[in-house]
Amino acid sequence: MLIHSVPLSKKKFTQEHLELSEKYYSTKVYPESYDNKYLKPRGLKFVERKIMRIEDILVMVNEDVFNNLDMKDFSRDFFITQHCSIRANGRGKNADKLCEEINSRGFELHWQPISVAKCPDDQVYRMDGRTRLEELLKAGFENVIVDYYICDTWQAYFTEAIRRNPPVVVRSPMTKEDLISHCNFYIQMGWLQKDANAIDQYVRELTDNRIKYNTLQKIICNVLYGSSFTSSVASFDEAKAEAWLKKFGYIDNEKDNGIYYKVVSASAWTKAIGSAATYLNELKESGKKVKELRIVLHTGTLEGANPVESWKGKVDSFRTGFKLVLSAIEIGFFTSTTNRNVIRLYGVIPAVGALSSEFPMDRLAMFHVGRLSKGNFYKEDDDTNSKLTELLELEEIE
Repeated sequence: MLIHSVPLSKKKFTQEHLELSEKYYSTKVYPESYDNKYLKPRGLKFVERKIMRIEDILVMVNEDVFNNLDMKDFSRDFFITQHCSIRANGRGKNADKLCEEINSRGFELHWQPISVAKCPDDQVYRMDGRTRLEELLKAGFENVIVDYYICDTWQAYFTEAIRRNPPVVVRSPMTKEDLISHCNFYIQMGWLQKDANAIDQYVRELTDNRIKYNTLQKIICNVLYGSSFTSSVASFDEAKAEAWLKKFGYIDNEKDNGIYYKVVSASAWTKAIGSAATYLNELKESGKKVKELRIVLHTGTLEGANPVESWKGKVDSFRTGFKLVLSAIEIGFFTSTTNRNVIRLYGVIPAVGALSSEFPMDRLAMFHVGRLSKGNFYKEDDDTNSKLTELLELEEIE
C-alpha cells in the first residue's frame, strides 16, 4: 500500500502535507474527535487542523501550573514526575519501535495528527505524540501538523490527554499503570471520588468500556489500596477458615439467633452435603435450636498463575457440583421430598486482593445478594467484551 510520508531530511511540513493529512484522516469523518457536539470531556473544543511551530508547543505541562492548582496532599515531585508526562512511566511502551519506524520510513501522514491544546494558562501543550515530537526535533524540524483544541479547564486537558492514545499500530495504547496513575492524580485533585463505583465508571468511560473485567478490578483495587494489596492472595484450610469467620463477626448462635456456620472446602462438594447434614444432627442432639445452618466455602490454596480465575473457578465448580449431587440423592433415595430450608449454601470467604473492590477481604461474598444472587456464574460474566477487547488491541491493558 502506497503511503505518503515526509522524509526527515525535509525539515518542515508544507501546505501540501496538511492537505494530504486531511484526506487521509479527515476532520469531517470522525465526530468523536472533531465534532464539538460529541466531544468528551466537557470544556474541550476542537478548533482546526493546522501547521504549528514546534517551539510553540510545550511537551509537558509547565511547572508553574503547580502553583495555581489546589493540590492539598500533593508533593511537587508527584505532580512533575507522575502526571506532567501523562504516562505512568513517562513514555509509551512502544516508543522505541516508533522512533525506529519514523527514522526508517519518514513521518507518515495517514495517522491521526498529534493533538495539542491551549490550556487555562494560555500555553499550548501536547496531548499525545511526545515521541513523534522528540524525533522531529532531533531531525531539526521547525514545524508539525497538529489537531488544535482549546481546554477550558485543567481537568478537561488531563482527561483528554490520556484518551489520546488510540489502539493503532506502533502507537502506545494506555496501559493499566497509566490508568492507575491517572485515577490517583484525579483523586488527589478532587476530580474523582475515592470510591469503587466512581473509579469503575470513570475507567469504563476512559476506555469506552473496552477493558477486561479482571483488569478493571485490579485497577480499582490498586487505586483504593495500593499495589501490594492488589497482589495479596490468602490460602485457607478448615481451621484458618473458621478463625476468619470468628475474626470478622460470623459467630454461631450470636445473641441466640439460631444461626450457625459450617465451613467446607470448595473442592469437596460431595463431602460437604454429608458433613453439613451430620453437623445439623449433632447440633440438634446437643439441644441446640437451629434456625439456619449456613454453609461457607473456603477455596484452599489457589493456583499462583491466576489466583482470580482459580478462586472464581472453584466457586463455580462447587455450586454446580453441590446442586447436581443433591439432586442425585433426592432422585436416587427418595420418592417424595420437601425442602426444609434449614441448611443453606450461604457464601464464600474472599481470598484475592485483586477482587476486593467487589468482594472486600473482611466480609463474606454471599450467594443471595449481588450479581450471583440469581444463579449466575463468574464464567458468564468474564466473557463480557473480551472478544471486542482483543480486536481493538486493548489487551495492552493487562
